[in-house]
Formats: sequence, C-alpha cells, structure tokens
Amino acid sequence: MTSLSVCDICDGTEFESGPKGRLSRNQKLPCCKNCGSLERHRILRHIYSRLKEICPFDRYSCLHISEDISVKPEWFKQYELSVYGRKNSIDLQQINRPNDSYDLVICNHVLEHVENDIKALSELFRIFNKDGFFQLSVPQPITVKKTKDWSFPDKSQFGHYRIYGIDIEDKFKQVISKDISYLKVIALDPVTEARDMCFLFFKSKGFAHLLSIVLSENFIVESVNI
Repeated sequence: MTSLSVCDICDGTEFESGPKGRLSRNQKLPCCKNCGSLERHRILRHIYSRLKEICPFDRYSCLHISEDISVKPEWFKQYELSVYGRKNSIDLQQINRPNDSYDLVICNHVLEHVENDIKALSELFRIFNKDGFFQLSVPQPITVKKTKDWSFPDKSQFGHYRIYGIDIEDKFKQVISKDISYLKVIALDPVTEARDMCFLFFKSKGFAHLLSIVLSENFIVESVNI
C-alpha cells in the first residue's frame, strides 16, 4: 500500500503493518517498507533533527544502549554502541564506566527489559555529564496511566518485565538528585500522526531551560525541576 506520508529517516513512502501485524493507535500502517522504522523511530528522529541544530553533536561522546535507527553514529565525535548479549554488552544495573563519562546517553525501549529498573536508572543518571544529556524512552507511557509490573521477562510481552505508565516519573523521583532536571517531550509521527513521548535529563538547569524553549517551538514540552 502506498502512502502520501514520508518517512523522515529514509524518505520512504510505502508502509506496512508492524510486529505481529499491528496497526498504529489510529489504525494506520506504521512500518516503513524501506528502512523498517516504526512510529517511535520517526518521532525520535524528528526530535533529534531539532536537537542537532542546537547541540554540538560533532563534539559529543555518545553511548547508545541497544541499536536503533533514530540517530546516526556519524553525527557524533565518539560513538559507542552496546547491544545486550553481543559485543560491548553493558549491564545497566552495574555500568562499568566512570561518573560523567558521556555527553549523551541514549536508552530507547530497553528499561522495560531490565529486572531492577531503579538501579539501572541510577546508573544511567550517573554516567552522563553536565555538558550534555540523557535521553530515555519506553513503550506506551503516554497512553497508560499506571505501570504494570509482573517481575519476570514475559515472552508474550517481548521479554518485558513491565509496561510503564506515565507514573514512570515516580521511579525517577526515587533516584533523581536535586541537581537533575528533565523535559517531557511529546511529538507526532509524520507518517501515522500517532503521539509518543521521550524524556531528556540534564545536570545543567541552564542547558535544560534553553532546550525547553527551543523544543517548545515544535513540540509539546513540560519541564520538571528547572
């Protein structure tokens, strides 16, 4: 099926159903036939395209937890990829890196696969520095109110330990220090027009405030602790 919509990752114009034959929340075909992108990839690419105009990515060291096509490795001065069970596999519950090691840490659709997510969040907050930020996304927080946690990796749920709701912010409060601010950024997928959310965490309130102003020009942004 051909769509007039355009994938912002590869400029593809043909789309098909997603994993297990699913459609988007508004019943549109979500998967790009050319690059395989889904709603979340295109939404994050949309957000990062704006961030690239502001942040000096060409001077950034980046740690990307689990491969996805939302960002390009060549954007960054240094790029490190960690894929679970493969080369450079990092245990998020005990990250073998010094404090403030990276300008940018990216973690998309991984936290729900981690048994102790509180410990993982604490570690992820620890390793990014004040010159950059930590970007996090998880499935469905914008559509689910309360997290459902069954405490084991359920194969019928893609190996998730839980499905997060918007109350994921209660988890942030358990480990976040007074020096960390964050933004909630809501954007639309250019193909399906479905909405999704990501979180950006900062150790510099000034930097957080600047990005909140700039991103608000294109997206719905709510700031916390700024």
